[in-house]
Order: sequence, then structure tokens, then C-alpha cells
Amino acid sequence: MIWNAIELRTNLQEVDEAPLRDWLEKAIDVDEKYTNQGPEVGFLHSLDACFENGYLSLSIDFGTAPVSAFIELLSLLQDQGATSVSVGSWEFA
Repeated sequence: MIWNAIELRTNLQEVDEAPLRDWLEKAIDVDEKYTNQGPEVGFLHSLDACFENGYLSLSIDFGTAPVSAFIELLSLLQDQGATSVSVGSWEFA
């Protein structure tokens, strides 16, 4: 798995976008609320989401984001009803 090229494939056929958007805005720091908190605070660089074969797939560059951002995303997906999430960097395999 490559931190700046993580792919998540879920069993979600639909998703409430609001919690995902809230997580993304915090993880990317859109409003620059966390930018001046020191070099130990990192951020997500990009996220692409689509429905592949009817299921939610995410491609993410976690950049300098902490592991907690990844864990928060998994928790968010579980809260949305995901019971299966495959994680990898298949394009680089």
C-alpha cells in the first residue's frame, strides 16, 4: 500500500455526501484552520470518488495526513453502512 496512492473499494451502493464532505474539508484543511499548528500537522492532498460497478470507490493521496485521517475515514464508511472495504494501491502493483 502506498500512502499517496491509496484505493478503497467499498460495498456501499449509495452514500450520504455530507459527512464525507465534512471529513474531506477537515483533512484537506480547506479553510486553513489548522495550517499554523506546526509541521507535525499534515493534510490530505487529493481524493477522487466514483461508483465503480455500482459500489463506492475512493482514490486518495494522503500526502502528509496523519494515520488518524485514514482511521476516521474507515469509521465514517462504517457509519454509512459499509461492511466491507478493500484497501490497496492496485495501480502500482
